[in-house]
Amino acid sequence: MTDVVMEGRESPPVRFGQQERRGSFLGLTGTQVWVLAGLVLLCLLSLLLLQIWAWPVWAVSVLVAVVTVWRFRGEPVVSMVATQVGFARRKLTGQHSFARDVWETPWAPAVYAPASSAGRTVTARGTVKMPGALGDMELFDIDHAGGFVWDRRSKRVAVTLAVQSRSWQLQDPDAQTAAVEGFMAWLNGLEHITGMVGATIRIRADRSSSTELADFVEEFGDPRASEALKAEYALLIEDGAGRAFAFSSALTVTFAVDHVMRQIKDAGGGLPGVAHILEERVSALTENAATMGVRVKAWLTGAELERAVTAAWDPVAAARHRAEGHTLLEAAPVMGIEEGWSWIRADESVHRVFWIAEWPRKKATTGFLEPLLMSGSSSRTVVLQIIPRASHQAMKEAGKTLTDMELAAELQEKIGIRVSKKQEREHQDVELRENDLVEGHAQARFRGFLVASAASMDDLSRGASDIETAAHRALLVIQTLHAQQASAFVRTMLPIPMTEKQ
Repeated sequence: MTDVVMEGRESPPVRFGQQERRGSFLGLTGTQVWVLAGLVLLCLLSLLLLQIWAWPVWAVSVLVAVVTVWRFRGEPVVSMVATQVGFARRKLTGQHSFARDVWETPWAPAVYAPASSAGRTVTARGTVKMPGALGDMELFDIDHAGGFVWDRRSKRVAVTLAVQSRSWQLQDPDAQTAAVEGFMAWLNGLEHITGMVGATIRIRADRSSSTELADFVEEFGDPRASEALKAEYALLIEDGAGRAFAFSSALTVTFAVDHVMRQIKDAGGGLPGVAHILEERVSALTENAATMGVRVKAWLTGAELERAVTAAWDPVAAARHRAEGHTLLEAAPVMGIEEGWSWIRADESVHRVFWIAEWPRKKATTGFLEPLLMSGSSSRTVVLQIIPRASHQAMKEAGKTLTDMELAAELQEKIGIRVSKKQEREHQDVELRENDLVEGHAQARFRGFLVASAASMDDLSRGASDIETAAHRALLVIQTLHAQQASAFVRTMLPIPMTEKQ
């Protein structure tokens, strides 16, 4: 939650809450609690069975306990070790690379007709293959509407909308403030969309000669402007065309099928019933998006989702195919994927995924992310994942967190350890969140990621340096996701259903 202070009609400064890294008990994660509980049980058994010879077991247990509770850069070391062991296992078993079978049997399209007039005709287009244990997602088309991706294991579906905002960064503060207020209203309404479990916003920026400035002026410019002003605009557009970024924005929304089973049955059941529910939800999302100055350009169809997946995996080849006019190759499947310690390669493109470890600790203005989108020379994608929380669940979590914080503070005082200013700040942030919930505000969890893309490792290193510099200017703390680049890339860049734990 954030503390927003309005100053007139200017862009509101915002103070972000501290990034919570507390676990389930005394600041410990579930894994840490189980490991410590196992060590205590082991020490008791050794005392009963070995008696005075139990000291070696106790010594090793103390060492393991220290490693278990130790944190590095705010993260539990035991979790980092588990991640590294998993990466080493994938390396040894050959699961760090993926090669597509060139003789793969084509998908046979299947049509699912509705059982009632409320349903929609659905056509199965194929599968979106994922590396390793992530499995495959099924791709479907809804007649005269759009497409969706279905993950049968998690029983979740996702639709993707191409969006465009009229809130250009050079507009007056009133427009920016109205966009912020509209975004807050949109967030508060997510909790009431039945079945929705999360949304992913992706903003991609490519440094290239772009007509975006000219297109924006043509669509939203004032036709009453004088000829002199139009000429001045033309000079500015010509000067900035070669140095401009090409932007594309998309919103992927995930729905849990289990949460809307009754509505699906009322619409005829099966995939046609799912399609009917998705069509209703997309219509509601389109109306709600208008409150924050965002226009939904299109609901991506199955073919467009295929092209989006290809462009996400291999933007270098996708851009070349578009320039050469090879439209059929835009949706060509990725043939090879290789995962490294801090990078992932897909055909001709190589990527690096960062996660936002800390949001600005001091008050930031509306455009604090502009350095990430408007500087440097590399292609990058800013990803924001939003997970709405039910009010009763959020209230319960806030109360539990406050109780745990107060208990931990009491224990620290008893053993002579002072409560740090950071802990006091975290306590204040949770209290503020609880007050907001009592007043009727909704709560949502946020996860932020940055993805750098390039054609070679040297270009990727330069692009990553650009992003790290821009993140510092944006008051963000970012970290490379080591040993988990494949899963991070798939879960952030591809238009697939979101999972609660990623």
